[in-house]
Amino acid sequence: MALSRRTGSGRQASSPVEGFSLPEMMIAMAVTVILSSMLWVNYQSQHKACLFQMQTLAMQEDLRSTMTLIADDLRMAGYDPIRQAGRPAVQTGILLAGRDRIRVTMDLNGDGDTDDPNEDVDYRVKDSEGGSALHRKSSSGSNASFQPVINHVEAIDFVYLDRNGKVLDDDGRGNVTERVGRISSIQILLAVRSPLEDRKVRHTAGLFNLQGRCILPPAQDAYRRASLIEAVYCRNLRVEDDDARS
Repeated sequence: MALSRRTGSGRQASSPVEGFSLPEMMIAMAVTVILSSMLWVNYQSQHKACLFQMQTLAMQEDLRSTMTLIADDLRMAGYDPIRQAGRPAVQTGILLAGRDRIRVTMDLNGDGDTDDPNEDVDYRVKDSEGGSALHRKSSSGSNASFQPVINHVEAIDFVYLDRNGKVLDDDGRGNVTERVGRISSIQILLAVRSPLEDRKVRHTAGLFNLQGRCILPPAQDAYRRASLIEAVYCRNLRVEDDDARS
């Protein structure tokens, strides 16, 4: 576009104003698209990294809180203040000692039964939305039901030991059925995985308990995993001697 100006003689003279040419504008647009694409890719990468970091932190926090809950329940297994006071005892202790399930009872308020909340605790892994989940039932009442504690559970493993540290295994699969009264301590392993896959991760290592038994073989997938192992001394159990069963 050209602008005109008036000269001293009254005639108009054109004065061209220079702008961007079409090739220059096309080059500028191409550079803008390339830079925008680079920024978008970088944003997506940072967003995914932040998302994976947040889900890993949440997974580890849930794992720690769940392990604390299980360990606290097992430490209180067999608690009976009535027995300690010299009165007739309540039937408390370990009712079921499985490799991946456990049920314990206790009389927390000393009322002579185990019918109150958190006095008959049962843990088991059940199928849930998005995979397996650890469920907990805190009472034997008719209205009690299993409630999910933590999702995406890969494995839970209980190992039972007597007062001498010897592993108790009555069926060769880690379950204790005949020698429940000799259980003195329990080793717990809990493993969970992330809900989303991370392509930068490859699960190539197996998971072993404290006895060296493989609990979770390598999955060869891209899920992040976390696990905890804790040994619990069941201080409230009435442990039988080795010769008490003979």
